[in-house]
Amino acid sequence: VKKDDVYGVFKSVALEEFNKDKQAILQELLNYAEIYSWFVQNKYHGNEDVNVSLKRLHELEFTVCYPYLLDVFSEIKNKNIGEDVGLKVLKILESYAFRKILVDNSTQGLNKLFISLARDIKKEESWKSQYIDILSYILLEKRSSQRFPGNEEFEAALVNKEVYKLQSKNRNFLLESLENYNSAYHIDLDNSDSLSVEHVMPQTLTKAWKNKLGDNWQEIHNKYLHTLGNLTLTAKNSSLSNNDFEEKQKIDFQTSKLKLNFKLENVDKWGETEILVRAKSLIKDVVSIWPSLKTNFVKPTAEEQLYDLASEDDFSHTKPLHLYLGDKEQAEEIHSWRDMLIKTCKFLYEYSPTQFKEMQNNVDFAWYFGQEKKIRRPLEFLPNEFVEGNMSAGGIIGFLTSFCARMNYPLEKIQFSLKNAIPVENTIASSPNKLGSAGVEKLSNFLESDDGPEKTSVLGKFLEVINGFGDDIYCYRKQNGEVSLRRGESQFKSFLWYGNDHGEIWGWTFSAGENLPKGISSEEDGWSFSITGDASSEIVGAVRKAYENQT
Repeated sequence: VKKDDVYGVFKSVALEEFNKDKQAILQELLNYAEIYSWFVQNKYHGNEDVNVSLKRLHELEFTVCYPYLLDVFSEIKNKNIGEDVGLKVLKILESYAFRKILVDNSTQGLNKLFISLARDIKKEESWKSQYIDILSYILLEKRSSQRFPGNEEFEAALVNKEVYKLQSKNRNFLLESLENYNSAYHIDLDNSDSLSVEHVMPQTLTKAWKNKLGDNWQEIHNKYLHTLGNLTLTAKNSSLSNNDFEEKQKIDFQTSKLKLNFKLENVDKWGETEILVRAKSLIKDVVSIWPSLKTNFVKPTAEEQLYDLASEDDFSHTKPLHLYLGDKEQAEEIHSWRDMLIKTCKFLYEYSPTQFKEMQNNVDFAWYFGQEKKIRRPLEFLPNEFVEGNMSAGGIIGFLTSFCARMNYPLEKIQFSLKNAIPVENTIASSPNKLGSAGVEKLSNFLESDDGPEKTSVLGKFLEVINGFGDDIYCYRKQNGEVSLRRGESQFKSFLWYGNDHGEIWGWTFSAGENLPKGISSEEDGWSFSITGDASSEIVGAVRKAYENQT
């Protein structure tokens, strides 16, 4: 809910769910206030294991999950799920949070994930008895910035990432967790004046260190200095200094009571091999502390598959069946994409009339509402309020996606199903062709030539996008002959562009926070574009030609 709409939404909830019962409303607020106090104070829950887990999430500053956790603990209070389930949820969230920190440190898209996660779990009839399996299933199905990092990429990051350069709180969290794992004696780095992080191979190499590392000492030093395998904890940092490995063993490692140093006492030298062996040894504990996900949940075969405006799919030659708007669980039956356009515009208008009216006059959307020219096929979504209906499925989805993104309305809250749908992903080419820099250059040259379509500011943005990602752009040919561009080989990589022969091109680049080509800006929910008219068919033809004549 947007800040300016909180009061209006609260009034609606007070009327519709509580019938203005003040005592019931206050009791509801009190229940959630108590739950929230557990999150921020980490000490008032009756189960100390819960307090510890909440404290660890707090240390990771993973507050993005709090809206979801409010629902989890509310269901525990209502005895729909057990406290043991709540503890497992907290462990999963910690694993999710820390794996993301090590792998990509991106929280992009997590707000939307956690706002809808509880609702998505409860869509399954067996959610009370299979809560953890369903949660794991949903997280394992996520892609891109919302994905749950698997063991392969997690372990690779632990070997190669410069862990020492992480934020100190995250670096300490890792080393402290490793030291305390399966140990009777626990340390607290944040409240310790004696313990500090030590580089076994020092940051400044002496001549003796260079000689023992060998001819490629510089490469080894550059590659492994700040990695996990070369880091430990010590209370004798100043004494260890730049001493050679044997001296460090005598001064500290051979007598240290810290578990992290146990395996250093019997090593006779320190170099690339030893750093990698130690890293792989530590990784076994890391993967146990923050395990991957497993699930026994099998999604029941449903009559309909749900999509939303965040779906990166091609809906050409399909018809919608049901529409789910906002938090409504009851579907609205629809018979065409224009029905969906009408009902969604009406819903968005009622959600925030002031903002909707501002958007109607916005230069990017005025055309759709007849502010700049006469609407070719007017669709009335409210009395005397019309929207352009002369669009295909792709055009309608693209317009609604852009419109919701600009309104900051969650794309995942506009859901729909398809009539007699074949899974869209099956229409994506399994072996995409790489367009490559040379192919992109040829495509760009054509589009900028006299033979290409008329230049527009939107087309300029399109050219900047494909040029910016030239060497990482792949073409996908659908079974129906249409072509899309995506970044990377996987069909789950960021969607760039889709065009058809019916008068429009639409798409979106990457979410805010991801690397965009120079000159391309990104709004909170991503940058979008659309091209309509005669120019689009020429661009489609050019992309299809580039696909067929790979360079």
